[in-house]
Amino acid sequence: LISAVCKVFYPIAAFPSYRGWTRTLPPRRDKSLRLRDNDNLTNPKSCSSRMSSMYQSSTASSSTALESAAASHAAIFPKAPSNTQGATIFATKKFKLPLVDFSSFSLNGTPKEQLQTAKEINDANCQHGFVCLRNSGISKERIKSAFDASKQLFSLDDTAKKDLKQIDPITNTGYLGCGNEALNRNRRPDLKEAFNVRNTPVSKGDLVGTPPAFQSITTALWDDLKDIGSKYARCCAMALALNEQDYFSKTLDVMDLCTLRMIHYPPCENTTSATLDPSCAIRVGEHTDFGIFTFLFIHDFHDESSLGLQVKAVGGSDWDHEEDSSLSLCWNDVVFDEESLKLIDGDNTCAVIVNTGALMARWTNDIWRATAHRVIVSPKAFSSHRYSIAMFFDPDKETVCSVHAKFVQGGGKPKYDPVKSIDYLLMKLKEAQGVKAGEGK
Repeated sequence: LISAVCKVFYPIAAFPSYRGWTRTLPPRRDKSLRLRDNDNLTNPKSCSSRMSSMYQSSTASSSTALESAAASHAAIFPKAPSNTQGATIFATKKFKLPLVDFSSFSLNGTPKEQLQTAKEINDANCQHGFVCLRNSGISKERIKSAFDASKQLFSLDDTAKKDLKQIDPITNTGYLGCGNEALNRNRRPDLKEAFNVRNTPVSKGDLVGTPPAFQSITTALWDDLKDIGSKYARCCAMALALNEQDYFSKTLDVMDLCTLRMIHYPPCENTTSATLDPSCAIRVGEHTDFGIFTFLFIHDFHDESSLGLQVKAVGGSDWDHEEDSSLSLCWNDVVFDEESLKLIDGDNTCAVIVNTGALMARWTNDIWRATAHRVIVSPKAFSSHRYSIAMFFDPDKETVCSVHAKFVQGGGKPKYDPVKSIDYLLMKLKEAQGVKAGEGK
């Protein structure tokens, strides 16, 4: 019975860390690349459109839609130039995130306004799966308080951090020390520390040792995120032209697999060149998120310390590491132009970066994309503290994710079989551990 319970939340027999519901890469095979036991991990220095037919004509050719999506996808993520010398090319492309006004949902706009917002979301998710929502509905004061609480937490000394509840596989809550997680298992552990919070009525998370206001602030933020997450899920259903507006939002009722994560990237050495070496550590290794979507809050869009997020084009629900070993090719720096920053600054509520997860791409038969991303050590930000807050939205564990008939064109078969949310999570964890079919049961 105990073994069965443990398997429900994060079985980690071969894991050195607990992941916060992300698609990780397989363990590296070269043991010489692993961290030595005497490495000081606590020292920061060492540590448009395939869906357009649903808006216009249901008789559009599936192959034409696929070609259209592929063409727009390639235009947004240009292919890196070939290198006849065989050396690795560092990405220099800039990727401007689409900026979408979400006020039609956060402030209950008219159906016409909501439909326009949904169309913009669909365009982005068909092409690359990343978008920035302005007027999210979450107050700037709420996010500021959350970041202040996060800074207070991570400023605790090592002794106090040891007294915090350490993250565990049963609850997936608590503190994760620097150097204890590698989202790309081919790299050394990520240069970050984190603290996970989950739905208090479900997990009864232990926040002993956290700053005095930490629990009340994270609880208030969780409530806001549940509300806005539900509205974004309804927007997704509208964007995909589904008749059931609660098609996705009804799967976020209990939120027993969702995770709120505070993240701190301490100052480190200028290891920009390490990005070219797949075995070296960066702030967050290459991965795609597991679930349906993720909200990412950046501390300050203007501050250079917030630089480093990069995205990469992928073909569908997952990025296959074995087929794409050139980890330094075709990566694109996420940037915001002055016009976007002015709009964000003038809004009453905060902006949030949203990306599609692998399960959503699977659920939509790869009509929507899950884009691989990472956080590198920016040459302008390596000596600064970097903070972010992520909310991973995963369907309730008993949810069966089955490709909707609307996403299968011409009477064909879905690419993916129905899967229960928790089973999909366990499958991905086994993949990340390199467990072969039939093993690890």
